[in-house]
Amino acid sequence: MRNDLSSSSRLKDVLVLSLIAYLPISRAVLFVRNSTNRPLDGYSTVDMQNAINIAATVLMMAFLLRPRARFSVLRVLRGPTQWLVVYHVFCLLSCLWATSPLYVVYRAIECIVILFFMGYILDVIGDPRDGILYLCRLSALTSLLPYLSQVVRNGGLFQHTNSFSTCGAFGAVLALASIKRGVLRFSEVKYSLLICLAAVVFGTSSASNISLIIGVLMIAAAPKQRVVSVARLLVLSVIMFLVVTRGVEVVRPYVFPGKTTENIRSLRGRISLYRDFWEAFQEHPVAGRGFASGERSVEVLGRATVNSAHNAILSVAVNTGTIGLLFFCVGLYSIALILYRADRMGDGVAYPILVALVVGLVNSMSYPLIGSEWRYATTPFLGIVTYASIFLTPVHYTVRSELAPLWYGELSDSTEL
Repeated sequence: MRNDLSSSSRLKDVLVLSLIAYLPISRAVLFVRNSTNRPLDGYSTVDMQNAINIAATVLMMAFLLRPRARFSVLRVLRGPTQWLVVYHVFCLLSCLWATSPLYVVYRAIECIVILFFMGYILDVIGDPRDGILYLCRLSALTSLLPYLSQVVRNGGLFQHTNSFSTCGAFGAVLALASIKRGVLRFSEVKYSLLICLAAVVFGTSSASNISLIIGVLMIAAAPKQRVVSVARLLVLSVIMFLVVTRGVEVVRPYVFPGKTTENIRSLRGRISLYRDFWEAFQEHPVAGRGFASGERSVEVLGRATVNSAHNAILSVAVNTGTIGLLFFCVGLYSIALILYRADRMGDGVAYPILVALVVGLVNSMSYPLIGSEWRYATTPFLGIVTYASIFLTPVHYTVRSELAPLWYGELSDSTEL
């Protein structure tokens, strides 16, 4: 890739592809649906509100037909992301038993296409280090636009949400871990880091704060040139636990802004929500109720609701049952394992991606970032998910750490298209 494209041509290609990928994000932020008195089936149908998303998805599919893109798709299919592809194919098949089959087909295809498309963008970038820098900046941009939009609509600096703050949390730790491992310089990501941290602070989401703290602990527990020290991580976790539990009233206004102690204990009412969704899962435990629309057809807290389960595992279970949950968990475990192995083998770019992946998944326990359907913060996170398939080679999947401490960058020049 480096030999057959000039830097300016590659940059232009990346910008065009990024604009297409950002179209659905812009639509979700700028054209917000009015949820007041909205009928339940309005949340599980394909309508004009989805026109921009559909157009962007079609454009992505057209670009994925390019020869270079087909090679990128193969890398995603052959890499550790293959089980997530299997999961989304099963999601597509769930249209056969879902109450809203057209919506299921649309959402499943959209997720599959964006997954491949983010892999294609990273492949066009062509360099592991530049790929991380790109994901830092994309995460910052995806945090900034929704925040500014909510400030304009609602007024005030603090906007309670777990959407843009989620993106800020995994974007911030991606930048911090990259600086710690020497992959990026602070000067390269200082603005991205500032925007992502501000998104967490001004988003006032407890889940985002907690996931960010977990990411910072992982970074602190990781030596500069070696895999994470489990012992150090445990010690830091115990210290943090003691600080939070013993001094909860001191740290609560900062870590959990706007929350009472009772709010925190009840997960702000989510425990009752989880109980009802768990019962809904038990009604269709094998194949679920249908991707993206299944949890929207559940009666929660004694009434029909448009709310999600607010938990990725529970959302996946309700939507696609035990089968889908198995594919989903195996897919994420495979990616995390490959990143961990690559870090042990001395690949400096693996650990920042691993930390960002963990932070995003922790946050998904409150805001389903991945698995149940597409959200605008999902796009940059899918870039993190596909990173291992694009920039790590089969060596990382099969060879023990003591045998092959290799960098992908040393191998990429021998793998020409």
